[in-house]
Amino acid sequence: MALLGLKLVGHGGHAQAFLPRELKTGRLTTAMKVVVVLVMLLMAFQAAVASSADFPRFLKLQRQNQLPGGKVVDLPLNGTGQYLFHGPYLTQVELGNPPQRFKVLIDTGSIMPWVACQQSLGPNTRVFNPAISSPTLLACSDHRCQSMAKDNLAKCNGSNKNCVYDLNYGNSETATSSSANGHYLSDVVNLEGVSTQIVFGCTDSWSGKLARGAFDGIFGLAPYEMSFVSQLYSAGVSGKVFTVCMHSPSGGGLLAFGEAVEPGLVYTPLLPSRDYYRVNLESIAVNGQRVPIDSSVFKPSAEKFTFVDTGTTLVYLADGAYEPFVNAIKAAIPPSALPIISSNGDICFITSTSIDSSFPSVELNFAGGARMVLQPQNFLRYTEESTYCLAWLKNTGTQITILGDIVLVDKLIVHDMENKRLGWMSYDCSRPFNATPGKKIANSGHASHIISTLGVAVVIISYIILHA
Repeated sequence: MALLGLKLVGHGGHAQAFLPRELKTGRLTTAMKVVVVLVMLLMAFQAAVASSADFPRFLKLQRQNQLPGGKVVDLPLNGTGQYLFHGPYLTQVELGNPPQRFKVLIDTGSIMPWVACQQSLGPNTRVFNPAISSPTLLACSDHRCQSMAKDNLAKCNGSNKNCVYDLNYGNSETATSSSANGHYLSDVVNLEGVSTQIVFGCTDSWSGKLARGAFDGIFGLAPYEMSFVSQLYSAGVSGKVFTVCMHSPSGGGLLAFGEAVEPGLVYTPLLPSRDYYRVNLESIAVNGQRVPIDSSVFKPSAEKFTFVDTGTTLVYLADGAYEPFVNAIKAAIPPSALPIISSNGDICFITSTSIDSSFPSVELNFAGGARMVLQPQNFLRYTEESTYCLAWLKNTGTQITILGDIVLVDKLIVHDMENKRLGWMSYDCSRPFNATPGKKIANSGHASHIISTLGVAVVIISYIILHA
């Protein structure tokens, strides 16, 4: 096309500009000069955007790969081996400068990231040493502390005005109850070469099962704005989405701060919640037959809900759903599988054949028509020779269902806060997977490239016109 004598010629997907005769001879009016500047800036922008077509849209997820919008940060997982499916699952992070390395539990069912500071949680575990890194103590006057205090995640110490916490885990009425107490710090976290500043807890004391943990701390990945994944999003490190893939045969896997993109993923809507990844579980089927559970049990409300939780190893089934589920399993097994009650009250089965031939399949049916198909190893745990016990326990006195690692292993689990959905598919988690970083809050490196291109164009064009 031609505009004010400006000729655009495409070459190799990029535009070239030829100055009009009036500009070369210095006969442009001020208004014409302004128009020429605007047109050439537009050309520079179009050329910079066109260059993005040379980038691949998706790459196989590997460390240090650059994707459109930036890097997908991914961390390897390691199971603790406490169960047949190797759960719970840990990853390694580096805190401070110089970096101190820690094994932390990845926990989508809790909010704050923290590590032990004064005393280790168990044998072969580490503590964070603030004297090495000189982190910043989070003060009570800090807006982040004030925001957390409103949600009972922080409180102020009257003697020194530091932001402290007393976090509780599990059901206070059961043996799973635990707590962690300490103070908040701000320091750098390093994730496979990507560094940013975060707020995390420095735990001084704890109780319950935490005292027997095989890890150095817990990194909460809940939707809450101060969780680890939300802080990465706020810092522009990742989009508002992450993917977990836990490999049960080896205990390995991957935590990727991006969205898995593989054919076969199914999605169900995430229900509004700042604390959990809540979903609408509508029904359960055993061998294709719907279990007769009262429809009110799973109907979402403030007191009745279902959520997925990588920080819980087993499944805790809503009180009203447990007995019908157990009865359906018993009705589906052959006479050769003998049901018994263990010494600690667990429902178990003795069988001389494989669990695949002795036990049925189970389906979880979610809103939107999404199904999660489970095999016997997703609801049974091996205890001793020829004996398997139910790994789905009764959440006594509450209609809350918690879907833990035993049903989440060997699947891509996509936590998509941006689009308010949870996705999954069966997957060999020893293999890499396709991923995209999601929409970031900050400008990417490519956006900076466009801006720098425009900046150079402004300088050159301004010089030419002012000296014409």
